[in-house]
This record gives sequence, structure tokens and C-alpha cells, in this order.
Amino acid sequence: MSHLIIVKLEESEARTRAILAHAADGIITANETGMIETFNATAERMFLYPAREVIGQDIGLLIPKPENEKHQGYISAYFRTGQKKTIDFRREVTAQRRDGTTFPLSLAVSEVRFGTRRLFTALVRDLTKEKMAERHLTTQYAVARILAECTTIQEASPKILQAVCSNLGWQMGALWQVDKQASLLRCFEVWCSEPQQFTEFVTTTKNTEFSKDRGLPGRVWATGQPAWTPDVVKESNFPIARMAGKENLYAACAFPVQLGGATYGVMEFFSYRIHEPDETLLRQMSTVGSQFGQFIERLQAIEEIASQAKFPEENPYPVIRVSRDGTVLYRNKPGKAFLVALEDQKDQQPKRQWKQCLHEAFSLGKIQHREIACSQRIFSVTFNAIDGTG
Repeated sequence: MSHLIIVKLEESEARTRAILAHAADGIITANETGMIETFNATAERMFLYPAREVIGQDIGLLIPKPENEKHQGYISAYFRTGQKKTIDFRREVTAQRRDGTTFPLSLAVSEVRFGTRRLFTALVRDLTKEKMAERHLTTQYAVARILAECTTIQEASPKILQAVCSNLGWQMGALWQVDKQASLLRCFEVWCSEPQQFTEFVTTTKNTEFSKDRGLPGRVWATGQPAWTPDVVKESNFPIARMAGKENLYAACAFPVQLGGATYGVMEFFSYRIHEPDETLLRQMSTVGSQFGQFIERLQAIEEIASQAKFPEENPYPVIRVSRDGTVLYRNKPGKAFLVALEDQKDQQPKRQWKQCLHEAFSLGKIQHREIACSQRIFSVTFNAIDGTG
């Protein structure tokens, strides 16, 4: 009988070990003094520690200060008062890997009592991918909003660089513009998180020029493809690598801004961290380049329309000048046809759109772009308030 009991206990222990080893979440147990007793394989991969190095160590090893001190305070308060602030609740904390890097962690702690002994079990999950996906989405919305609100490249470029850096964790960004006549890339705009710290590097960047294949921007210009350098200090084809290292800027990535099938410019970003290429991040940032390219195309189209509007009778598109009160002051032949179609339209929605766009153009003083469906056609209309008329 005793032999059978031993066999069953061994089988139960083997099942428990298998469950711990293959669990999707990291599982860590610690006693009431905070000493780690078990550390499963998922936790090993998550924290980059082998179990043998953390078992017997204080669990504070896995949490950086001041988060560690806050967590210990919660546990101490629980022992004194019985009030649960971390026990039986899932919350987000910042965790620390063996290499010193930190990451967002979902933490749920439960308590088990064995007689007078207390054992705490922590279920942990790395939230890095989820948080990165949130930051990607936030960046996408921020860039879209900036491009919708801005009317010039000069206005939009520093805001886009700031949005990418702030949301995706880069410390500095630069926009390089192609000078077709000189066949060079020249710095158009720079944004950095700590302007006083990067003064020398920013100045050097602004005064640097790249030919095709020279430096990271030149390589992206030549290939038309995004590129990533884990550590610019070790990069042979990086002319200002020494200065970047001096400013503790290591990882760099760059991607093209495409315009009409050609490269208009290159966006380049720098990080304090040395880290390997992130394909998901590169795709996201390349999307920013595409958005910016479409914005530039739209601005060029507006400039073309404005240029043609100087000679309205020769313009094949409707040109209409309207006063602030909605009175039509001038319209060319295509413009007259559009107004007639708008007036004959039984659906009142196009007329409301027309009046709303005029109001916004005058009240905001900005160029407005709308699509108005009229007489089974869709008109792309640009409203520009000029000297009291539109």
C-alpha cells in the first residue's frame, strides 16, 4: 500500500512539474519572506534568468526600483492589516530582466497557506507586444491627425518626428530631403527629446549631406527600402558614428518617403538602446513614410490647382470665388456647371456640405478638402480663404 501511495505521489508531482514547465504564463512562487522557491520555464524565458540563479533570491530581483519598494510596501501592509492591494488582483507593473532592461508585466498574486506557512504564487505575462501594438495605433492616429491639420511641410515635419519619437521610444528623429540638382540628401528638420543634451549632434546632422549609399539615409535613398542598424558605433558606413556614440545614441532606423514612385526624402531615428531589428516596427514606420508622401502629393496638387486658378478661364476644373456671406463673385465655365448641378440637386446634403466647408474655410482660415456628391458625380473640392473671399 505504501508503495502505491509513493507511486501516486510521484505521478502527481510529475504532472505538477509538467504543468509548470508548459504553462503559457510565467509562474513564480515565493515564501512570506519574499524568497523565490519555484521559477518555471516561461519565467526563465521572460526574465532571461535560469531558475537555478533566482531560486533562493529575493523576488525584488525581478522588479526595478521604485516599483520594487512600492510592491514590498503592499506586502508589508497586507501582513500588518490583512488588507489586500496586490493579492488576488491582476495589475500592471514594470519588471526587470537579467540584462537590466525593463518591460511591462501583468501580475496576479494569490496566497496559499500550509498550516502556519504562507506561499505566494505569481502568474506573470509579458505585455511588451500588446503595449507596442497600442503605441503603433496611437502613432498612426497621431500622424493622421497632424497631416489632416497641417498645410505645409515645414509645419508638419517636426510634429511627425515628435509623434514617432514620443510614441515609439526614439530619442531623436531627422527628415532628409533629396536635392535632385545636387544629387544629395540634405537635412530638412530635426526633433529630439533632449535638445540641450544633443546640441552638438543636432548641429552636425543639420550640416551633413549624404550622397547615395553613404550613411544610413544614403543607403535607404539608394535602395528605396527601410534599414535598421543595431549599433551605429560599430557601423563602418556611418560618417557621424563617433559623435552618435558620444551622445549615447546607438540603434538607428531609417525609411523612405516615397512620392510618385520616387524617393522624396528619408526619415531617420535614433535610440539610446542597442537592439536588433524589429520588423513589425519597421513596417509601422514605413507606413508613416507612405502617409507623409501622400500628404506631400496632396500639397503639390493644391499648389497646382492654385497655380491654374490664376488663369481661371483656361482651367478645366471649376474655379469659383465666393464672399464670406456665400455670394458667388466669380465662376468659370466648369464652375458654373457645378453650381447649376448643386442647385438642381434634390438631396439637401450636398448643399449643406458646401455651406459647411465655406464656413470652415473662412472661420478657421485654413485650406479645407472635401468630396461632394452631386448629380451622380463626386467632386473633390478645395476651399481656400483668400483676402475675405473663397
